[in-house]
Amino acid sequence: MVRFSRLVLVALAIYVAGIVAGFLKPSTSMLESVQQEVNDIAALPAPARLVVIFMHNTVAMLAMLAGSIIIVPGAVILGVNGFVVGSLANVEYVRQGVKGLATVALSLLPHGVIELAAYVYAVALGLRLAYSLMNGGKSRLGEMVTDTLASMYVPIAALFTAAVVEVYVTPKIIAGLDAYW
Repeated sequence: MVRFSRLVLVALAIYVAGIVAGFLKPSTSMLESVQQEVNDIAALPAPARLVVIFMHNTVAMLAMLAGSIIIVPGAVILGVNGFVVGSLANVEYVRQGVKGLATVALSLLPHGVIELAAYVYAVALGLRLAYSLMNGGKSRLGEMVTDTLASMYVPIAALFTAAVVEVYVTPKIIAGLDAYW
């Protein structure tokens, strides 16, 4: 059985590769699509934003978990997430230099670290299940699925925490940054 920590590193490497690819070759059309979604969510009252962000991120995480069982789709979703972050970092760096990078970092890091941990954990769980199935684990499929689902409370709780930080803490950080610059 492959060590879970190795699968976490694989998932993290996919995310980082997405960031690098997005920074080196950003997609403004993808960012425009994401920006429209962000604007729609930002127009909601804070409690509704919290629910929408939590549900959106939970669905994304579950897609990563399920997709990782067949290996490629979950990893692609994680990589695309990184690609969007890298594209945003590039566009803001070109527009505003270091200030743009600082704004992106301070906008994403407070909640993004928690969110990323949940996503990476879910992808690693899916990869572990896929690896087990490919190596004769079909006889224990029910047990493996049960164990995987039982482990999902950790990333779901993390995504809720990340949504709270994104809705209530990150705006205060950005307001402070705006005052600083």
